[in-house]
Amino acid sequence: MKDWRIACPPKIEVPDGAFNPGKVIRSILLGMCALTPFMQQYHSDFVKKLMSGESVALPGDLKLYLALARGMSARVNGTVAGFYIGGPKQKRGVDGLPRGINAVASVYFPPLAWELVHDGTSIVGEDGWVDVSEWSERAPCETHQVSEFFTELPVVAHPQHTPGDHEYWIELFANDLAPFSECMNILNQNPDPLTRRAFEEKATISVEELEQLTSIFRADHVPACADSDWIRRPWIRCASTIDYPTQSGDVGVHGPELSVLSSQ
Repeated sequence: MKDWRIACPPKIEVPDGAFNPGKVIRSILLGMCALTPFMQQYHSDFVKKLMSGESVALPGDLKLYLALARGMSARVNGTVAGFYIGGPKQKRGVDGLPRGINAVASVYFPPLAWELVHDGTSIVGEDGWVDVSEWSERAPCETHQVSEFFTELPVVAHPQHTPGDHEYWIELFANDLAPFSECMNILNQNPDPLTRRAFEEKATISVEELEQLTSIFRADHVPACADSDWIRRPWIRCASTIDYPTQSGDVGVHGPELSVLSSQ
């Protein structure tokens, strides 16, 4: 799993053993609360009960998924919506819109990966990640065997850290609402050269540039603005800003700056 040059099966058997799922889920979820104001803003009662150690169900519109983290790089981030704009992993809904990972918070730190996502709008469940949402209903003192919940886990890496996949990955997030922390090698050693390339191929664009890019993709011909220097790049993976859903469920643009992940 550490070396990208070695072929790895999509799922790996995990050893059995005793652990406390109620403690584990409280550790990861409360850590995720530090990555985004979303949980405190919309699910403050859940957070209070989680801290108290009470048995509490994860809010119905959220799911927590678990997998094994591939490679030696790490990434921790707040609320981000990401999807593939092309390539073999691209997925679209019945409405034709791209489907990806609509995350409240994400933690990829080998050997484990966690995604707290909006249920029904994220593909992690379809990709084999294990739903561990019900662990929050377990008391912290409860001891269980790993085999009660799963005997194998999928092997994953964040698309932006996956050699090849990063070339097609787009992310949308608000810079002031989605902090990022990334590391190329968690052991403070030389990074995998394949992972280094994925890290280096990033760029940012503004909201105005994103709108310009969108208009070019939608146009039947390339307009005059194609002479701008950024459009001459071989490919751009855009990441726009998103705002939190309002009570009515609307989603709007937030902030003047966008983060764009670009393959040069």
